[in-house]
Amino acid sequence: MHSGIYQFNYRPQLRDTDTDYRIGMRGFLEYICEAGTSFLHELGRGMDVLPDLYGINWMITKYSLRINRKAELFAPITITARVTKLDRVRLWEDVEIRQNSVCCAIGRVEFCLFHIGTSKVARIREIRFPELALHAPSEKIPDFQRLPKETEAMTDCHTQTVRYCNLDVSHHMNNLQHIYLLMDAFGPDFYETHPITSFEMHYLSQAYYGDSIQVKKQDTEGGCLLAAVRSDGTLLDQAVMTFD
Repeated sequence: MHSGIYQFNYRPQLRDTDTDYRIGMRGFLEYICEAGTSFLHELGRGMDVLPDLYGINWMITKYSLRINRKAELFAPITITARVTKLDRVRLWEDVEIRQNSVCCAIGRVEFCLFHIGTSKVARIREIRFPELALHAPSEKIPDFQRLPKETEAMTDCHTQTVRYCNLDVSHHMNNLQHIYLLMDAFGPDFYETHPITSFEMHYLSQAYYGDSIQVKKQDTEGGCLLAAVRSDGTLLDQAVMTFD
């Protein structure tokens, strides 16, 4: 039985930084994504082999992140992922990011499987997932929220058309590209005075090459709601972000 734990060391790169030369939400979510997908690869059930073996692949459906402090450039960090949930269709990994023995951020990523040909949800047993130890979910990460689906009261921010560099191996918009799109609802001056303390992202529908996407926002107490809506009215994803 696998321990259900995956850990690796990483030296932050300039490409990971925000405009203040430190690593914040964007970099932390990239690390969580990397930890999650690398763990699945180590288990022999990664995105590199599932399409050929089963005609199935993983998709990330939710992220949650709590930021304690930003990480510094060039100082090594340790990233530890633990599997905390594995049911018929969902897999959770809780990921901790530490630098100089201090926890900078902790997050959770939810994976689901889908059939490539039909885009329908697949079950975990269909890929003969290996047996592994499950760990208690971190008490520092609240349960995923129920976010409102209504966007009529939200303010339009900007529009983006999906291009080639936004796509991933499944030919839909990469999950991290969705996050960058929502982050662009604000500019550098705003983020310099409103440090991000938490973020939660829900993916609802795929975006494809040529899609036109409208980003919307609505202020809340201590933060904001964000949404991405395709030109046909389809709600693609939504998020809630809080600030210090």
